[in-house]
Formats: sequence, structure tokens, C-alpha cells
Amino acid sequence: MTGRNTLIILAILLIMGIWVSQSGVPDTDSEKEAKPKQLAPDFALRDINGKIVKLSDYKGKLVAVNFWATWCPSCRWEIPGFVNVQEKFRDRGFVILGICKEIDNDSGVKEFARQNNINYPVLFSTSKMESAYGGIRAIPTTFIISTEGFILLKGVGGIDEKEFTKVIEYYLPKKSIW
Repeated sequence: MTGRNTLIILAILLIMGIWVSQSGVPDTDSEKEAKPKQLAPDFALRDINGKIVKLSDYKGKLVAVNFWATWCPSCRWEIPGFVNVQEKFRDRGFVILGICKEIDNDSGVKEFARQNNINYPVLFSTSKMESAYGGIRAIPTTFIISTEGFILLKGVGGIDEKEFTKVIEYYLPKKSIW
């Protein structure tokens, strides 16, 4: 990663305020080599319709894994932006997986998703899955997972649509001009 790209990423993180990188965005190429990539733990979770969904089902796509709840003000605030970003980048190999922490509120979560026009899969969390991701101590928490399945970024707290769009555009595979 060039120094300029690193500065762009750092500027994005600063602008986002409470979003933090857990991937250790490197300052130099040698530092990049010194920190191994962390493979995102696979999971199999039930969605709001009862279907089992796995992270590995989305191999080859850039994935945002977003932990949230219907009662969380920051989560509710960022959802309309997530809906727009999902719509914008769906055809470019991007998907959001909304991981709801309300495991005892199936009908409430399903109704919330309908009322808010959520256009991405909504799954129910498990303590095992949360532990695999280092424990989810605050929501919303969002992980950006590469097309190869590695954790690129961890963000804690809400993110607005403009900044989320910048993050996704940065990490989406670039279209070839050839």
C-alpha cells in the first residue's frame, strides 16, 4: 500500500470519528508484511425467514458484517444509509449481512426489517459467533471482509452513508479499463 493510500485511509478513519481499524492499516510495506491478515471466522446463522446463511456463501464478494439491534439509536440511524449503499454496490459484488443481537425477537426484527426496507440479509447472532469475532462489546459494530475472506476493517459506532460509501469504494475490487 502506498503512503498516499495509507493517508487516504487514515483520513477516512479520522473523519468517521468513532470508527477504528483493527486491521492495523500499515504505514509502510514492511509493516504490512509483518502483520498477517486475519481470516474472518465463518458462521452459519438463521435469517429472519428461518434459512441458514453462512459467511462462506459470499466468498468472492466484499462483505460488511454489521452487528446491530432494533433498540439501538445509532443502529437505527445508520440503516437507511446501509440500504442505499447496498443498493448502489449490489451489482459490484458487495453485500451487507445485518447480524441482529435480538435472538428472542424474531417477529419484531422481521417487522422492523420490513418497515425499514432492509434490502440485505438479516441474521440472528449467537454468543459463539460473537466470541469468534472477538466479542461484540458495543453496537453497532461493523467488520469489512475482503473478497478472499480476510478482515480488512472493524468499525465501532454508527457511520453515515457518505463515509460508508467511501470505505466500500476503497475496498471494492477496481473495474478494469481493458
